Amino acid sequence: MDDMRSKLKHEGWQKNTYLPRGWRLKVWEGVVKGKLERNYQFLTREGKHFTSYKTVKEFMMNSISYTKKDLERINNLQEEKCSEKREKGYKWEENSESVPQGWKRRICEGGKSKTEFILSPTGVQYKSRYVAIQDMIKNNYSINEVEEMKNRMIGFEGWEVSELLPKDWMYKIHWEGFCKDNKWSSNFIYLSKEGKSFESIKSASDFMEASDDYTSRDIENCSTFLAKRNQDTIEMRFNWTDSPTVPDGWKIRKADG
Repeated sequence: MDDMRSKLKHEGWQKNTYLPRGWRLKVWEGVVKGKLERNYQFLTREGKHFTSYKTVKEFMMNSISYTKKDLERINNLQEEKCSEKREKGYKWEENSESVPQGWKRRICEGGKSKTEFILSPTGVQYKSRYVAIQDMIKNNYSINEVEEMKNRMIGFEGWEVSELLPKDWMYKIHWEGFCKDNKWSSNFIYLSKEGKSFESIKSASDFMEASDDYTSRDIENCSTFLAKRNQDTIEMRFNWTDSPTVPDGWKIRKADG
């Protein structure tokens, strides 16, 4: 049996450090309709043949011969091969000023819309810098690497910082404008230093209250931030008109109700 296994390499079957002892992997790669495609085949030491990661995992989970560690290795193999395919299967722009050093980007055009993807040095693909930064913080990237990505978020995705928000927090105006009823509306996203996102000052403040890392002053400043933002947009939020009843340069509005 071992002698026959050693001859499998002549048919494209290869060993892999992620596979259990005695297993072999065979990969077919080609371009189908302009896209890179890969098919995987697995041959177990028991002589069983599988053509997908799913069936391999099911076989391992139903067998006493394989451990949780073996299953983890298969997951690692799958992620590694997916990363290889992502990097090889698309035309990535290198050295773009819109991403940190070592990262890449590509634009996917579909109909009238364009979608940007970015690729980390480890081969992980993200649909935005916002999604990437959350994963970076979760996986303990260095302070410098996180700051580099934050700078790109400010420069290329419309994120901002404010001295009224806690240190290392960011915010973005997700949507701003008049609704169908002609009333002004705006939606914000807040990103904490821990990589958590919030869609309102209230949810952000609730998070701060439950954490020992923030003070009552931080929470008060958040309320001040929102009040200042409302004051800055007061002309847009209401229908103001000139009137002879007020001095030159002043305006009035009528309240509903």
